[in-house]
Amino acid sequence: MPVSVIPQYEGVQFIEFLEIPLKDIIRPENGGRVSDFDISKVRLFEKAILTGQYFVERYEPPMVSINKKGQYILETGNHRFMAHIGAGKDIMLVAVIKFDDERAQIKLQNLENAEENEVYIKNYRSADAIIGTAAKLLNWYEKNEDLEITEKLIKKVIKELLADKHEDYTYIFEELKKNSGIRGSVTSYTDKQAEEKATELHGDSNSVPIVQLFRTVQKSGSKADERLFMNVLKKKLELGVDYPITVYGHFTRLGAEKVVQGRTNRPAIYEENKEYFIKLLETLTSPDFTDPTFKYLPQLDGVEVNVD
Repeated sequence: MPVSVIPQYEGVQFIEFLEIPLKDIIRPENGGRVSDFDISKVRLFEKAILTGQYFVERYEPPMVSINKKGQYILETGNHRFMAHIGAGKDIMLVAVIKFDDERAQIKLQNLENAEENEVYIKNYRSADAIIGTAAKLLNWYEKNEDLEITEKLIKKVIKELLADKHEDYTYIFEELKKNSGIRGSVTSYTDKQAEEKATELHGDSNSVPIVQLFRTVQKSGSKADERLFMNVLKKKLELGVDYPITVYGHFTRLGAEKVVQGRTNRPAIYEENKEYFIKLLETLTSPDFTDPTFKYLPQLDGVEVNVD
């Protein structure tokens, strides 16, 4: 059996080389390209095979995985597979591989197309092909890693696909941003900058401004939401229960879509905290309320002292 180049990709395990009958290989659509295959490329491969110019020992062969039914699934090498059929061949040398996860499978078809540029071996990756694969990877990260699709994640995925130097990088990046619903960059503030911006926005208003930083978008309250509620209560205690207050909120470490979501959730979270504090107050003012007993864990060398 001919020996070929062992595939080496992150998350892809090489099992063995096999010569497999073409009839035993299932060919799905090529997820690494927008179009399934280019007939002109198939013809070039056919010519290479028929004239002895198809050098299996120099390059990675087509790759197949084995599904749960024991069937061979063509993962890369669509053009070569079709060319073997066109050249009248019955068998084809393949590399049998196994994926660590779906992410590795998504990446492989596109990366495999990037490894070589000789006409008989690989095909040029168009921007649209990269966008298609990147979109699948972004969805995988969002679903399996619970990551928000941000500009940073988009750049990471493009780099994973070895497309960060692609001539159409800007187009790829902007299309992925648009397709992911990213509104644009988010301005972040330091504490001082936030206070200055709030003061500017507040102007001559007769209400009292409170500036609050948020880091989350969840519908249930966070520590920041609790602090905000307590700060509102303190101002009401100081100035009167009917004194007007304006909250100037800002967010950090969140993309634009999450910021919009966080802004939408805040009034409901405030009401939730109000209900919670009312229950706490009812507990505190109950005639049956008892104070806790204090005890301490041993931390001091020598004799431990408990203060009653």
